[in-house]
Amino acid sequence: MNDEYFQLSQAFDAGIVAFKLSHPTMAKNPYNKEYDAVKFNAWEEGYQYATVCNFEDKCCKVAESLGAACE
Repeated sequence: MNDEYFQLSQAFDAGIVAFKLSHPTMAKNPYNKEYDAVKFNAWEEGYQYATVCNFEDKCCKVAESLGAACE
């Protein structure tokens, strides 16, 4: 588990999700364009999720029901 955490900024809607970036180093730019909109990805075990990657190509799978999840 890495130290990148993401909070859903809005519900999954029309196949697009937006995330609020809460990583401490990005606190001054909570809506980093890299994370602002991520296309709907898939269903897994009954949950909608999307995969987001930052500028360092670190990726997190974020489930709607969890709010934040990084692997």
